[in-house]
Amino acid sequence: MNEKELLAEISRLRIRIAEMESLSAGAQVPGDLDSRGEGILYLTDALPVTIAYVDAKGHYIFNNRNYREWFGLTGGNLYGKKIEDVLGREAFEAVEPFVKEALAGKTVNHERQVLFKDGSLHHISASYVPHLGKGGKVLGFFSLGVDVTERRSAEKELILSQERYKTLVEESFDGIFIQKRSRIVFANRAFCEMMGYGLDELRGMEHWLVYDPDFQSLTRERATARMKGEDVPSRYEVKLRRKDGSTFDGEIRAKVIKIEGTPGVQVWVRDITERRCAEADREKLENQLRQAQKLEAIGTLAGGIAHDFNNLLMVIMGNISLLTMEAPPESSLHERLKVMEKAAKSGSDLTRQLLGFARGGRYEVRPADLNELVRDTYAVFGRTRKEIRHHENYAADLWLADVDRGQMEQVLLNLFLNAWQAMPEGGDIYLETKNRLLDDRYVSLHGGKPGRYVQLTVTDTGEGMDKETLNRIFEPFFTTKERGRGTGLGLAMVYGVIKGHRGIINVYSEKGHGTSFSVYLPASRNREILEEQSAAQIEMGNGTLLLVDDEEMILDVGSSLLDSLGYETIRAQGGVKAVEIYSRMHDRIDLVILDMIMPDMGGKETFDRLRKINPKAKVLLASGYSLNGQAREILERGCDGFIQKPFTLLGLSRKIISLLKDSA
Repeated sequence: MNEKELLAEISRLRIRIAEMESLSAGAQVPGDLDSRGEGILYLTDALPVTIAYVDAKGHYIFNNRNYREWFGLTGGNLYGKKIEDVLGREAFEAVEPFVKEALAGKTVNHERQVLFKDGSLHHISASYVPHLGKGGKVLGFFSLGVDVTERRSAEKELILSQERYKTLVEESFDGIFIQKRSRIVFANRAFCEMMGYGLDELRGMEHWLVYDPDFQSLTRERATARMKGEDVPSRYEVKLRRKDGSTFDGEIRAKVIKIEGTPGVQVWVRDITERRCAEADREKLENQLRQAQKLEAIGTLAGGIAHDFNNLLMVIMGNISLLTMEAPPESSLHERLKVMEKAAKSGSDLTRQLLGFARGGRYEVRPADLNELVRDTYAVFGRTRKEIRHHENYAADLWLADVDRGQMEQVLLNLFLNAWQAMPEGGDIYLETKNRLLDDRYVSLHGGKPGRYVQLTVTDTGEGMDKETLNRIFEPFFTTKERGRGTGLGLAMVYGVIKGHRGIINVYSEKGHGTSFSVYLPASRNREILEEQSAAQIEMGNGTLLLVDDEEMILDVGSSLLDSLGYETIRAQGGVKAVEIYSRMHDRIDLVILDMIMPDMGGKETFDRLRKINPKAKVLLASGYSLNGQAREILERGCDGFIQKPFTLLGLSRKIISLLKDSA
């Protein structure tokens, strides 16, 4: 029964009030009440509301069971008692204004909190309805009370829930919009900012218009199917289009809802641009790792081959040097020996390339001006490539870089050659240098350490590369050229050398739009280029040298070369023998020439043993491998110098003289 029905029942009760004025004290109803009166009393007691009648003087005439129980008035007879005497002064003062209005002939509705007899606090919605007699005279009023505690609690919870929902929606970092059928009826602030629209612009818009054209059909079909109750994916990735026409990657989650009985969809939109970038970065790092692993595997093999080949070349070039010293300069034998020496040096250049990508080897590292190096190298390359137009943009204040000049020339020549081969009909090469400061984020993706770098960029207008080719260009022996036209070692060597210089190399290319290689080399701490000392002839020397190597051929040719330079040579085959000899004769030995790779005791351990015997032991490290790896580690432990096998008599002479002068 609702409030209207209760008020109607009260109206019917008014005609029975006169009969109720003779209620007995115990039962509070007249003993001779007819069956209709008994039915009314039964009805009022059964209703889940409070009902009372108060006369014009404020005396209780009637009240039902709930009224008495709710207010704890079960004891005694209420008939004829005044309201304030029954309720108490404090409780009466709370309702007195409403009582006065009702007795003045006004219907009053109010709500208040009432403490029930069990100690619980309840919200009571009360209505005081005046009872009017003839001529509009107020005879009293009916009091109707309804316990609305649960309703008020539910309303309060609903308000809190709505506030929480509003806060969640409005403060969400995700965009949220609601569509009724196909049109947007609501969008939160994040979605408006994400899309560049105002809320008024989005309201009424067809929902599929917020998506990129390639996704409009898909999102429209899925929304329609979803509202029909069909099973379609509720979470998937799309591309959205902003008001300005730009697009971004997004992830949407959709849920069917009812809006005033009409099917609709609530859609959460998350901008996943950063996630896509992170995924791309992770994929790039994974590709770099795979590339590094490939290079390491092939490099280990190639490095071993280069090392052994260098030892063989050492024997050949050493003997050529000895024969050249004996042959008259004007003789045909002397000329033939020069041809042989040139061929052997070409073989040495090949092993330098192998070591370049295998170990990233550096040999003679000096501060260099890359502007000068690039300009000079291209001048040599461009003489016979007149169909190529080159453009230069060099930084005037370019920092110096510590590089192996010979290796960097090979790097540049390979990059120039790669560009030229990509432009068979001619084209343009752009050469650019600049200073760069690389931060933590950049080097975390590309390797290296943050700091000052010199950037060199070589860009061509050639045919470009597809993604598959781009992912493999630094692999050793990978080539897109016809058989016999390329070895696939050029760019692999470039990669290895740059990494060996602790640098970074990146490449960008699109099919049909050319290619751009960017090389980053750590800037040198030196401010000036160190001038090389020139030597027109071999310098003779004196002193006692300990030559250490595990190969007999190297010992033979090495000792002969040293003897020819005027030194007394002591031979030691292997590290164990060298330590044994040095422990006995270190006072006589001026310099140890130490091989790095030996089976019984390696160069590193041998060096440590020698320094333990004599902390000032002068040691020149010789190896068929490059300066990096173990050789670099030995030098960092205090070794005095390094010479790359195969070396010439002139190179050996210079190296020994410089070390012995330092110790003099």
